[in-house]
Amino acid sequence: MEWHRVLEIFGKGKGRGSGYVIAPGLAVTAWHVVDGLSNVEFRFLVPDDYGLPATVSNWGTACVRWKGTKDLDLALIATNQPFKLSLPCPPIRIARLGGRAPVPVDGVGFPTAAKVGTRTDTYHVAASVQPWSGVRSDTLVLAEGASTTSENKGWAGISGGGVFAGDRLVGVFKSVPDTFDSTLYATPLHGIFEQQDARQLLDDAGVSRLDAFVDADYVARLPRSGTWFGLRADYTRAVLDALCQVDHIGLAVRGVQDARVPALSSFTDRRLRVPGFSQTIGAFRAIRP
Repeated sequence: MEWHRVLEIFGKGKGRGSGYVIAPGLAVTAWHVVDGLSNVEFRFLVPDDYGLPATVSNWGTACVRWKGTKDLDLALIATNQPFKLSLPCPPIRIARLGGRAPVPVDGVGFPTAAKVGTRTDTYHVAASVQPWSGVRSDTLVLAEGASTTSENKGWAGISGGGVFAGDRLVGVFKSVPDTFDSTLYATPLHGIFEQQDARQLLDDAGVSRLDAFVDADYVARLPRSGTWFGLRADYTRAVLDALCQVDHIGLAVRGVQDARVPALSSFTDRRLRVPGFSQTIGAFRAIRP
């Protein structure tokens, strides 16, 4: 999940919701957030001088390009020009949960309970999903253990936010419980490819579906890309900072062949986009004891 892709959505007469940018000019949200609307307003998080999320942008306008139904609580919104986000946003890949073990997931949105006075704020959900729960209703059941208040309608506003298993988008927060308790629900996103009009929009934007399932083992194997330890890592980081742009969670986003790879993993002749780097790496390997 990338914080700079998280959207706050406001629909006239419909209240607030959340969304997630899945391609330069396309974002996903929940159907009930945009039902009855042809346009919505949105804004996104912007960084401070350290590259960390700090405040929000001005409001922009997006049109509702595709809407699901009450049973398929998904929608797509689009802009004429790419979203002017603080970091690049190439098309993502959508996956489906599998396996039997609980899968760690997370997501960010703008629930009412996170408001400070009149100012909306973010809430980061860290939860787990039992893949065999909610299968008949095609629902992801998120067991979220950090909530401590029963504020009425406290989750309102988080609907439409993306739900991630590691680095794969697997769902969208759907209609929320009345109280700010420890259970949330999400609509699996893989089913959107079965909708012809939505599939065309996704294909045109370069958004694809991952054939392999995402399970607990897949998430556990992902590199901890934001952690740096030891002198060797400090030296590598200094070199990488000079050769490519590294974002706030340790992903190399510019100067690399494959966008958004873990910065430490980008330090190879196969990934850094630097003239002559292959020869340099070859020389280092030749003299290494």
